[in-house]
Amino acid sequence: MFEQIVSDTKLNTRPLKTINQVPTRDLTNAWLREQFQNLKPNLASDHIQMSAAQNILNKRFNDFVHVIIDPQDDFFNPLSKSGNKDTDLTADNIAITAPILASLGVPTYIVYMDNENEGPDKANGGLYKISAQAQWIRRLLPKQSNSALYKSSLLTELLYNDFSNIILSGGNLTSCMRETTIDALEDELNVWVMPDCCSNDSDCAKPGTDKWNRLIKEMNEVNVTFSNARSVATHLLQIRP
Repeated sequence: MFEQIVSDTKLNTRPLKTINQVPTRDLTNAWLREQFQNLKPNLASDHIQMSAAQNILNKRFNDFVHVIIDPQDDFFNPLSKSGNKDTDLTADNIAITAPILASLGVPTYIVYMDNENEGPDKANGGLYKISAQAQWIRRLLPKQSNSALYKSSLLTELLYNDFSNIILSGGNLTSCMRETTIDALEDELNVWVMPDCCSNDSDCAKPGTDKWNRLIKEMNEVNVTFSNARSVATHLLQIRP
């Protein structure tokens, strides 16, 4: 049911046409509840006022894409230089949520930091709690700046496939993810952020601090929608063809 993974190690890769496939199973709200039963609240979800993702109902399902930013060992593993207990929990939430959204038919991209062109298995320790060979991954794309849309092929992919609604997860929320949302909104894309699938490592602003609150407020002011993963999935299910 999932298309073959494509891994890109160059920034000038030809865009890949995405075809939203019809899931082979009957998907219901009861199925969603079962899938999300092991999702746990993290610090971001405790410190961000979230809203129901009802504005999804006004969008076209085929315009949605899920982008996971920097789900790498150095940033999420509590045994690494920057990871902590919360990033570890968040990695579990991402590993639960991403296949669910893919099962609904939402294409999923992983954009990973790779300054040395090492590829997804080695860059910053490799992917954490996600296999680079997972069938639900549509494409792996490297980046060399904080924003996933700056000098990476992600924007080309989004425009080529007419994706106008981006669902974001990953880290760091007040750094790479924040800069990605700013670039996305400048490119007239709509952005949903799932706080229970986002975190900050130990090098970034701690949730609840003045710096954290200021950065989150800035994201709210530019119309980023914060909704938990289950709410996003539930509303996507309602508009799925």
